[in-house]
Amino acid sequence: MVISILSWSILEGFKKEIEDKIYGLSGHIMVTKFDLNRSFEESPFDKNRAIYLHPDSVYGLRSVQPIIHKPGLLKSDSEIVGIILKGVEKTYNWELFNKNIVEGKVPAFSDTTYSKEVMISRRIANSLKAKLHDTILLCFVQQSPRFRKVQVSGIYETGLEEFDEHMIMGDAKLIRRLYNLSDSIAGSYEITVKDFSKLDTIALAVEANLDYDLAYMTVKERYLQIFDWMMLLDRNVMVFLVIITGVCLFVMISTLLIMIMERTSMIGLLKALGANDALVRRIFLMNGAYLVLKGLLLGNVIGLTLCWLQYQFKLMPLDPNTYYMSSVPIAWTWDIFVLMNLLFAILLMLIQLLPVIMISRISPAKSVKFN
Repeated sequence: MVISILSWSILEGFKKEIEDKIYGLSGHIMVTKFDLNRSFEESPFDKNRAIYLHPDSVYGLRSVQPIIHKPGLLKSDSEIVGIILKGVEKTYNWELFNKNIVEGKVPAFSDTTYSKEVMISRRIANSLKAKLHDTILLCFVQQSPRFRKVQVSGIYETGLEEFDEHMIMGDAKLIRRLYNLSDSIAGSYEITVKDFSKLDTIALAVEANLDYDLAYMTVKERYLQIFDWMMLLDRNVMVFLVIITGVCLFVMISTLLIMIMERTSMIGLLKALGANDALVRRIFLMNGAYLVLKGLLLGNVIGLTLCWLQYQFKLMPLDPNTYYMSSVPIAWTWDIFVLMNLLFAILLMLIQLLPVIMISRISPAKSVKFN
């Protein structure tokens, strides 16, 4: 029980941490203009579409947020790196992204002009040798290169190399000003849903409400390799839990067989005194049930205590470059915990019937004589 609780809590915690990091940077559904462009820079379109103006028309949507991506360069006094600026608006929902912020805060937005603050990743900050509140040079490469001095308002870290190496966050107005775009222009929509388990169904509803020149892609399709990898983790843990369950059942059968062999003379005596096979079986089943309940109780106490200690104090660290997080994550999946307890209890009680059948084969005369 201890191993099962720890395994499932760590697996679900690991998946949730990675999923939250991805959703915080790209949402659940990305809508772009339908074309053959495969670069980081999207084809612009007017954001005032039905899906944006009336998101309630699609059941299950939480938010529809227009954003713009533009590739460029960041230069400090001594270093230069290639980046992708993700331009967001003042109304952008930072709820999913906030847990990735390790220093500072999100850029401050203005109603009258564009913000000169950006948020960069720790990896980019280390490459540029830049710190919080430093001023760095942002350059967009085009026929007439455009330069702007920006200030580092915050530093984030997801542990996901694909994001941390290139992505910075800033004001969409900055991009619109440099490229002479109107305030109604967007590069894509970032859509979040209320229930991720219904993502595929909601995505089809989104597609039905899109204009003919727009196309969508779910986060599962966009980062297929990451979600396939997490699905493989699910299978590995399930195989591990099946093996553990098999070991538990084998140990329980062995324990009851030993108990019956040690109490052979007692069984014979009880039968000689008039006890039938059903009564004797009930005695051993009740004793087995006591062992099962005691084991489940101790397993839950120890397993949940270890999970709580790791959740609160981060006792087991991890290498972020390898595992995408700095410590072993824990998820509190109470419904799974209850289901595991019921499953173990039912299986262990049913498996006890096999050795208990031997009781009916014990002869009182032979067992007492043997004694």
